[in-house]
Amino acid sequence: MSAFLTETWLPAIERTIKPGTFESYRRNVRLHIAGRSVGSLTLQQVQPFHLNNLYATLLAGDDTHRPLSARSVGYIAAIVHRAFRDAVRWQAIVRNPADAADPPRPSARPEMQTWTASQLGRFLTGIAEDRLAGAWWLLATTGMRRGEALGLRWADVELAAGSLRIVRTLITTDARRKGEPGIAWGTPKTAKGRRSVALDPTTVAALRQHRSRQLEERIALGASYADQDLVVSGPDGSPVHPKALSYYFVRESKRIGLPAAGCTISGIPTRRWRCARASTRGSCRNDSATRTSASPWIRTVTSTSTCRPPRRRSFRLSLPARARGSGVVPTKIVPGL
Repeated sequence: MSAFLTETWLPAIERTIKPGTFESYRRNVRLHIAGRSVGSLTLQQVQPFHLNNLYATLLAGDDTHRPLSARSVGYIAAIVHRAFRDAVRWQAIVRNPADAADPPRPSARPEMQTWTASQLGRFLTGIAEDRLAGAWWLLATTGMRRGEALGLRWADVELAAGSLRIVRTLITTDARRKGEPGIAWGTPKTAKGRRSVALDPTTVAALRQHRSRQLEERIALGASYADQDLVVSGPDGSPVHPKALSYYFVRESKRIGLPAAGCTISGIPTRRWRCARASTRGSCRNDSATRTSASPWIRTVTSTSTCRPPRRRSFRLSLPARARGSGVVPTKIVPGL
């Protein structure tokens, strides 16, 4: 089974799915399937009870592997099911043993732990002089995922118009040899992921300051600056690894005195819980564009726009949680808490 997954199945599907999805499949096969006892079986030998034993082992953990959540094991079961489904389609086996297996059902997610608007204000004030301040403002006010912010280029940002376009992402990969960066460029998973996002005036001002700081770094390094037109970059212009950005977020949160043990800002994961907040927003139609208020510590006051009533929903630290809609320039901005 291990040989089929790594030598046949993964190479065959690599060009048919998004790079980020492929890396996730490959990582889970390597970490949780190939090295287990079921991996030594041939495809024809695998029975439903073998898979059930695998899922139980993943849930329980052992001396060398930490226990996984039911949600994580369910995701691995979905990978296994697809691999066997393809094996049946390729006539390598006659039936799919995963059809009769019983993967765990994901339990309900715990209630979100939240940052208040005042805590978010403290964070944004505390990182004002940080060289990655532009990244924190983007993540806190646009709902962009971590990889989307790290893949953003200045060519895709229109500060004068107060908008940006999301057309690519930075994803993590398996660094199989020492020295490899473990990152690659990708594209949003869906057509809706390629979108325009509005920027509120405060975020535009933060990005202008961020760009000035970045240009100073470029001038200081001269020819050794690796210019890739990145909005969020290292001091030498190179991409910032997604895991490094998560580490920086935790570090800055702790420095400012905010809870960060498992918090997220937009799509930046750390551990168990997420910094989110419940917020009210309304969608407005103005100048033939549907937009959504972007800043998490401001509220919109509508004037001549035609608006739908706001609705309650959960948001990550940024607005909105995993939302992929086009964002709105507020008609008027009033400071929040």
